[in-house]
Amino acid sequence: MDVNSEESEVRSTVYSVKGNTYTGAWQNNEKHGMGTQVWKKSSAIYQGEWKFGKPDGCGTYSVLLPETKEYEKKYSGMWKNGKKHGSGTYFYKNSAVYEGEWSEGNRSGWGRMYYDNGDIYEGEWMWDKSHGQGLIKYTNGNWYEGAWEDGKRNGNGKFYFSDQGQLYEGFWADGIAKCGILSDFGRDQAPKPTKLPPAMPYVKTSQIKQSLSKPVDVKSQKRAVRHTVFSVNGNEYTGEWQDNKKHGKGTQVWKKPGAIYQGEWQFGKPDGFGTYSVLLPETKEYEKKYSGMWKNGKKHGSGTYFYNNSAVYEGEWSEGNRSGWGRMYYENGDIYEGEWMRAKSHGQGTIRFANGNWYEGAWEEGKKNGHGKLYYSDKGQLYEGFWVDGSAKCGTLSDFGRDQAPTPTKYPIPHIHLLDVELVLREAQSAHCDWN
Repeated sequence: MDVNSEESEVRSTVYSVKGNTYTGAWQNNEKHGMGTQVWKKSSAIYQGEWKFGKPDGCGTYSVLLPETKEYEKKYSGMWKNGKKHGSGTYFYKNSAVYEGEWSEGNRSGWGRMYYDNGDIYEGEWMWDKSHGQGLIKYTNGNWYEGAWEDGKRNGNGKFYFSDQGQLYEGFWADGIAKCGILSDFGRDQAPKPTKLPPAMPYVKTSQIKQSLSKPVDVKSQKRAVRHTVFSVNGNEYTGEWQDNKKHGKGTQVWKKPGAIYQGEWQFGKPDGFGTYSVLLPETKEYEKKYSGMWKNGKKHGSGTYFYNNSAVYEGEWSEGNRSGWGRMYYENGDIYEGEWMRAKSHGQGTIRFANGNWYEGAWEEGKKNGHGKLYYSDKGQLYEGFWVDGSAKCGTLSDFGRDQAPTPTKYPIPHIHLLDVELVLREAQSAHCDWN
């Protein structure tokens, strides 16, 4: 029997007649486990996990650049049955980048697309097109937030004209605005505001005379459609009112903390889309702290927060806390992308450390908890196992990208053959879990 033709070794290198090369693990005559595939004709390489002959799990696909003879990363993330599936990042030829979820090789789910012209779309996708709720920020400062269908604006949405300081809210069909209202929004800060604000609605004067026994102070009732009110503590609000409360579009300036909110209000509280900024004492200019959705006065929905130490969070919020899906850029260069709950990483997520290492797996209360994988980039090794409160308890360590590692171990990790690997891991794991 020709052992190489059977490809039945636990780990070996096999060369095909086409010049392709595979180095890695096998099972039942198929690529299965960690391995590296090099395709000669297409000048491409895949490094990562395999299942039954196809990329499946975490892996990176790169292509060879003829001019430099070096591999350029095209996709890094999760695979299933040979297709991009799960969370991953794709780098396009024209410098565009997509970060987010995939399904059967297509952008599907939540994702962020950085286009080559500078536009950024963040929201839902389906079959490679923006579909669902999403926000696109254009390079000229304009933005649209609302419903999408098959790559076009469809449904209710808001479009902001940054040069004129105006906001259009209405209904869209196949990318075209059909009906809606136009109002001032940040007009005072706009570079090219219109000469006159949008026409105010005409209100017919009531023919019923007000009883002299019940005088009404119109200013104290604050029932004007839009006006400016100054409080005794120096705060200032300019915008719309309803039933004696801030309601609609408006700008609130707080004198004591040196802060400003510009956006939507409902019944006296920030609600909808808005931006919160703070005044820098040294420059006397406002610095943006949060831009996104609000609900009942708290950050709620999709938004971006800028921390004092250069850290940035982009993602979902709930009642003022990071909750849902989000990406955190830490000041030390680490990047976490995944699920959050009450301001802590919780659920499934991936953290890429500044030194090149990364961890992908389960989190709980901000710590690694459950099944996960930790990659050591300097040694070219991958640990797969079970974690409790941030500590690895049981698992397996194998070579992964050892040939490209800067400081690999002197010898590869030897292969240990167990009759039942899963049984051994389960028994070790049970010592650290409460199965009741």
